[in-house]
Amino acid sequence: MKCPFLREARVKYCQASAFRKMIVESACDAVHERCSTPAYLQCPAARSRIAERPAAGRCPFLQDATVEYCGGSPVTKFVPANDGLSSCCNSDAHLYCELFLSAADPRRERRPAAAGVTKPAGGGRLIVVVDGIPVPAHLAYAPNHMWLDVAEDGRCHVGVDAFLTSVVGALDAIGFVKPALGAGRPVAVLKVNGVDLTMAFPQELEDVVPNGYLRTHPGKVTADPYGAGWLFEGVEPALRGAPVGSSARAGLLAGESAARWMFAESNRLSDFAHELVGQASADGTRLMADGGKVEPGLALELGRDALINLFNEFFAPHLTWRRPW
Repeated sequence: MKCPFLREARVKYCQASAFRKMIVESACDAVHERCSTPAYLQCPAARSRIAERPAAGRCPFLQDATVEYCGGSPVTKFVPANDGLSSCCNSDAHLYCELFLSAADPRRERRPAAAGVTKPAGGGRLIVVVDGIPVPAHLAYAPNHMWLDVAEDGRCHVGVDAFLTSVVGALDAIGFVKPALGAGRPVAVLKVNGVDLTMAFPQELEDVVPNGYLRTHPGKVTADPYGAGWLFEGVEPALRGAPVGSSARAGLLAGESAARWMFAESNRLSDFAHELVGQASADGTRLMADGGKVEPGLALELGRDALINLFNEFFAPHLTWRRPW
């Protein structure tokens, strides 16, 4: 699916000029412009090089080309159109483009208003809200709360889910471990409340590229975990005869199974928090665990040891599925 803001145009430019300036072609301009008539001989740039080319009814240095540009960008930048080149604008990957998200923000339109409600989204997608946590049905989820989206062409995006972002509340910074050549597991380091926490996606991807924008804007991860806050882009390793997405989604949960798991994780987080506050303090006093749900930003209220225990319980790279259903 192409980006709705992707535009195509025919442009012309001067090959003799020191600077290439592309001008959108217009039939009405062709009659009046100097480059398309014998008057081009009056042009200093052409006259200085005309000995290299035979004279003609139009300037031999006038070139034209088909280009693409983003209609959602405040600054128009022409890029030569080439069907042989992969571009996020020509695939579902445009759903993670910052320009597309800021101009269209489709997730804002399809976010359900009430917990437990599902609504059809653009492109037929659904989002289920489980205990206040949005769970997009088109994504697949790993046991350490990382998600995967696989496009029809095998291009993948990886991020962290809204359960994790609700728990951490805010990120101090985010870094990426340089991926190995060929296939490898995408790895990110989230700094939460001064503690570095390593997130590793369980499946291998090829040509992994991190979302470098997050290095200077880590808040995007918590503000839009399923959109502009994505962590990695990559390609699913090719398996002969296997359907697209089968290897990358192996061992992950999606749809109703993911929703049930998220509900169980929410309850498990409540149990973890109640056990934590119920521990005796240094003077022997205890707080009463009287029920209730965990407020967002739990990680910001924890000391280093408790935060590491929380991470190891819910988000560590080595986690395997807990199946209470």
